[in-house]
Amino acid sequence: MTRPADPDQLYALITEIRKAFGELRTFSDAQILDLGMTAAMRAVLEDLDMHGAQTVPDIARRKGRTRQHIQQLADALVEAGFAEFRDNPAHRRSRLLAQTKRGREVFSEIRRRERTSLGEAAERLDGSRIQATTDFLRQLRKDLAGQTDRD
Repeated sequence: MTRPADPDQLYALITEIRKAFGELRTFSDAQILDLGMTAAMRAVLEDLDMHGAQTVPDIARRKGRTRQHIQQLADALVEAGFAEFRDNPAHRRSRLLAQTKRGREVFSEIRRRERTSLGEAAERLDGSRIQATTDFLRQLRKDLAGQTDRD
């Protein structure tokens, strides 16, 4: 039988997640530095790769970021040639952001690099613990999102 977590335990976990996020950002930046992209730009490009063309407000909602922040990243992706704005048949004023061919190629290269680097780390880790941690973090994220919905 499981026992409820202590709030201090949860705080310690959240502290480790924050530290891990910083390490992941550093890792991501190192993977893409030569491609003219930041980790934040990479995150938006990944969203486009996963979900296809979408509006800036839709990306912002899904990522829990401000529309203005995502707009800045979208503009940077467009300026770099990784994405483009397209007319949106469902809305005259809110254009769709879509990957360009160059954006798809660059994202494919990013994923190749990441798989290589992560493959080396994965060899030292237990796959069942990774899955359990993934499941746990997914549930924690849902629980925390539920609390903010109540406020």
